[in-house]
This record gives sequence, C-alpha cells and structure tokens, in this order.
Amino acid sequence: MNATVTQQLEDLRMLVVTWQYDRDCPAKVVAEIDRMLATGKTEPQSEPVAYKVWHPKNPKCSYVGAEPPSEFRADTGEPDEYFGGRVVPLYAAPQAQHPQPTFNRGDRVRKRSGSAWQGRVVGEYCTTLTPDGYAVESDAHPGSVQIYPAKALENMPKDSLT
Repeated sequence: MNATVTQQLEDLRMLVVTWQYDRDCPAKVVAEIDRMLATGKTEPQSEPVAYKVWHPKNPKCSYVGAEPPSEFRADTGEPDEYFGGRVVPLYAAPQAQHPQPTFNRGDRVRKRSGSAWQGRVVGEYCTTLTPDGYAVESDAHPGSVQIYPAKALENMPKDSLT
C-alpha cells in the first residue's frame, strides 16, 4: 500500500473516531466514508465538498467546514487558531444508479431466509451499497415496514397468495 493510500486511510479512521464529537458534522462526510468503503477507492472525486481540519497544537480538536482555514477569520478578522493544522478535503460520493427494478410497488414478497417477513412492496430505495432496495409493509402487522435489498427478497408463490 503506497503512502498516499495509507495517509487517506488514516484520515478516514480519524474521521470515524472524531465524528461522534462533531455535532454539526455534515452528511457530506458520511457520504465520503460510504463511497470509500463501498468502492475501495480512496482517490478524490472532482471538487471537495467540505474540509476536515485539525488544530495544529491539539490533534484531538477538529472541525468540518465548507472552506479550509485561512490565516485570518473572514467573520471577525482575528487570527484563525486552526490555520496551519492538517487539512483533509472531503468529496461527495457518486450517486448510485437504480437498475431495472426487480419488484414493483404492490408486489407480494417475502424474505428468502433468516427472520420471517412477508408483505407488499410499498417503496424503493437506492444507496451506493444497495442499488436495488425495497420497503416492504408487513401482511401480519399493517403499517410496519422493513427495508431489504432485492437479493434478500423473493416473490410469494402464487398458491400462498390470498
């Protein structure tokens, strides 16, 4: 593993470790982590969407902002205490493309294995890790919905439809 990839993985680890302390951590950071985990690719996308900045004297202190720090704060004109700290650009994940649907809304489906769940497809979802996912409302408990990837579901056999 080359030094750049190692540094990027260390940056990702630091993001995960410090994320719980950043109350205003933008969803863009989560998207970047998802992209890296899903694709295994750590090279940057086109333009950064945010920046993770560490304090130069205390690496446990960090923040996520839309711009890297400058020598002086734009709002007050005072020196920026984070200027000179390590800066990691964050990039947005590419949008997953939804493939040809496996199921349609209204289809009766059930889980293939594991815990039992059967009902009607009431919605779809698409993420980087699950490009073909479905929301299924339970037959046994109307109003109760679970989400599953298409590969976890199968059509109900015709003889079990009521």
